[in-house]
Amino acid sequence: MESPREKNILSIDEVRELFRDDTINQIWEEDLSHFTINLLAASTGLRIGECQALKVSKVHSEYISVHYNWTGKHGLQPPKRKSYRDVPIPRKTSRYLHELIHLSPYREPHDLIFWGLDKFTPIHQTTIRKKLYAALNNIGISPAEREKRNITFHSWRHFFNTYFRGRIHDSKLQRLTGHRTDAMTDHYTHFSIEDFRDVMEIQEEYFG
Repeated sequence: MESPREKNILSIDEVRELFRDDTINQIWEEDLSHFTINLLAASTGLRIGECQALKVSKVHSEYISVHYNWTGKHGLQPPKRKSYRDVPIPRKTSRYLHELIHLSPYREPHDLIFWGLDKFTPIHQTTIRKKLYAALNNIGISPAEREKRNITFHSWRHFFNTYFRGRIHDSKLQRLTGHRTDAMTDHYTHFSIEDFRDVMEIQEEYFG
């Protein structure tokens, strides 16, 4: 279970250390799936269940379409509050998502990218968290320090909100994350992927 304590976030330097191209073998112990699912969460602010539920057909060259969320109890469901949305991705995230698809035995449109037991069941959340914590330990963030700072997978969502807040309009940020703190603004504000070029520039700055 996630701790109810306030989440902390990693620094930009720590994030860049985790996601250097040459870190997959050593820091992520040659696990491309866990490198990529964390890169996806960090660069988009997706919830863990939205990452787990990502299907092959929902990955495009410059964006992903969030149409599903995975819960352990109910399986594949609509995203929280039915926050269907298109979210831009930086080139690096796009490259690794497409590499995973290329290497996967499951490449049909409705197959999961982050498959676990089979193409219909994603990697378990417990495994995702354990792999992240191992990678953090490999860059010098010990379990004790991680617990003290309260760094979890959900911290990627806090990271995304923190570093994009103030650099793009709040209505855009709410649209990307699926937050609806201003329901009417969210309901009447409509964006195409072309409206998120400013977001993509910041993504490239952090993850390029």
